[in-house]
Amino acid sequence: FDGAAHIIFDDIFIESLNSGSGRVISFTGENESITLQNCRIKSPGSSTTSSNSAVIYDFSGVTNFSSNITIKNNSIEGGSYGIYFYGNNTTDFQDGLTIEDNDISGFYYMGIYTYANSNVKVANNTIEDGGSYTSPNGIRLNYSDSSEIAANSIVLNGTSSPIGLYVYFCDGSSSKPVKIYNNIVHLASQSATGSPTGIYGYQGENNQIYYNTSVLQSGGTASESLYLNYLATHSADIRNNSLVNYGTGYATYVANTAGIDTMDYNNLFSAGTNIAYWSGARTTLAALRAISSKAVNSINADPNYTSTSNLRTYSVDLDGKATPIANVSTDYDGDTRNTTTPDIGADEYTPPAIDISVKSIFTNDLSPCGEPSQSLRAIIGNDGTQAQHTIPVVLRISGAITQTLNATYTDT
Repeated sequence: FDGAAHIIFDDIFIESLNSGSGRVISFTGENESITLQNCRIKSPGSSTTSSNSAVIYDFSGVTNFSSNITIKNNSIEGGSYGIYFYGNNTTDFQDGLTIEDNDISGFYYMGIYTYANSNVKVANNTIEDGGSYTSPNGIRLNYSDSSEIAANSIVLNGTSSPIGLYVYFCDGSSSKPVKIYNNIVHLASQSATGSPTGIYGYQGENNQIYYNTSVLQSGGTASESLYLNYLATHSADIRNNSLVNYGTGYATYVANTAGIDTMDYNNLFSAGTNIAYWSGARTTLAALRAISSKAVNSINADPNYTSTSNLRTYSVDLDGKATPIANVSTDYDGDTRNTTTPDIGADEYTPPAIDISVKSIFTNDLSPCGEPSQSLRAIIGNDGTQAQHTIPVVLRISGAITQTLNATYTDT
């Protein structure tokens, strides 16, 4: 597109066969009111971080302004970037970019990147990298003011320093804040040893981070599900997020604390030693509350997600533990949130009444092998909403000796 206006591309397959520079669609000159919808837009696989191989590319500079561009319901495949949109500079912005309902997959470096744009809307996209680069980004907005990032699914497979969702110097106002809500961010590698970051918030005004689910399956001690760096001249409101790190790092790392106006009703869980960093490492919620005077209503619970590829939970721990947010009335799926006791994280749900499971089986009997009898114990958990009083327990032993043990747990 070069100086184009009022054009709709609908239901078209567009492919680049140039492996050196895989751009498929470019915007140059002054463009306005262009829509790409229901298309398949494909670039060859890339092994470079250069924007020369972006599938959809917007030229930068004062003579190359594109406004009111809509990219929706497309399959965007391959490239170094899925979508790359660049305005002029940090004081001269393009306006009105909408990216929604797309499947963006197989990219090498970044799924979506914007710079010097205002009123960007990134919503309901499914984003997953190609798994070749160690430090990909899912969504990254730099100097993109009054923008909205909502209900996206982001899966990254990098093993070093991937970042799921990154907002950098994005400013909002009281009437039009930067809103980041209902996103599911999954850093899926089981063998990440670097410093993966789920959501990264950096020095913006009126940033609202609500109802997100951010999960790291692994990571080193410098990894974090949520990283925050806001100075006194900035402002951030962090509520109702489920921030989980199954690696050895933090649930949240707050590098600069002065601009954190509100931080509460979140679930902070780490499999490592430290749950949070706030003016130092904090091993417990109590320690975080004492140093920050925040997180008073936050919790520390493993959500026990359905699987490593399905970040839905039915945990009673997160159910009803959020606080209502007036301008977020639905969840990731579009379901209505409870108006008085919503759930923490991207998904609103109802836990089952009965959900009993065996958490572990162990023995405290250290008798030598070959003894005629040993004691076994089972820990039973009730993850449902209904109290259970009489629970039959059956333990089957197999191997050289087979036996079935029966018992009834009668406590509550």
